[in-house]
Formats: sequence, C-alpha cells, structure tokens
Amino acid sequence: MIQLASSVVDVARVSVATITIAEGATSGTFNIDAATIATTQTTAIDATYAGVRKSATLTVRPPALVARFTVTSTAEGADKCKITDSDGTLDCTLDATSSDGLVSRYEWTYTVAGRSVQDHAVDKTRSPDTDCSLFGDVSSKDTLETVSMTVQLIVAAADGTKSSAASKNVTVVASSRCGFK
Repeated sequence: MIQLASSVVDVARVSVATITIAEGATSGTFNIDAATIATTQTTAIDATYAGVRKSATLTVRPPALVARFTVTSTAEGADKCKITDSDGTLDCTLDATSSDGLVSRYEWTYTVAGRSVQDHAVDKTRSPDTDCSLFGDVSSKDTLETVSMTVQLIVAAADGTKSSAASKNVTVVASSRCGFK
C-alpha cells in the first residue's frame, strides 16, 4: 500500500489516502482535487512506500480570464447606445456578467473617430462614463444622426493578470446632441 499526501491541502488534495499497485505493475491512478484559487500556487504530491518518499510538484493556476460582454440601449436595443442629454450621457448598459475567471476589475475603453476614453470599474454591469468630448474628433457631425463607437473590455485578476481584449462595434444614436444633426 502506498500512502499519498499533498503538502498544501488548501491548494490540492489527493482523493484517497492510499492506493494499492498490483504485483508486477509499475503505476497506479488516483485523482487530485484542485481548489479554485486567485493566484498560481504549487504543492508537493508525495507517495510513500516502505519508508521511501517520492515527490512531484503540482502547479495549480486560477481559472483563465475571458472577457465577454453585451451592450444594450434602453431605447434602441442591442449593440446600440443613445445620447440622452446635452452632456453626452449614454443610455446603454455594458454587461460583463458572462466573463470568465476570478475578475477583480473591468477595464473598459470607448473609442470614437480615434479618440478613446478609459473607464475602470469593479462592477460587472455599468453605463459608460462618457461626455460630449468623446465625440470631439468626429468630422461632419452636423450631417450625422449616428456614429460608430468601439467598446473594448479587458478583465483583470487581483494579481494583475489580464485577459485578451473583447471588442464590439456599437452604433451611437446622437439624438441631435453633442453637435450632431
């Protein structure tokens, strides 16, 4: 009988305390239950037989960070925002509930005609924090009723690791505000 143990049971725990290897066999199988953790950690998995201990290092990583989101305007629907006042407030909700991993921060970037605004938050849902200055580089605003805005999301973990960016092109309905038609 071979005794099994993990050096850090809060990171990984062997599913059984002992296993038996059949005569003539050179290996056996057992499961290890890994914890969901916020930062990468290691533990030693030890196997002891007849006073001889063999050890292997197991690295447990946090779940992968994946940025996903939807944009929904209360007035215009999916993938749209509407300017609701002379300050440039947008009526849409950004919803990152479907993002994966242990997210501690949501890093939003809104880009219109090459001008970008960054907006960091800890909440999964929010309204974009913008004003009319975001639309300052749009040419021929006085002839446009809509403008394209790119919304980008990167999610970050407490240890500083970040996901790849997820982006959406969103139509902004100007409603004759911020200098638009």
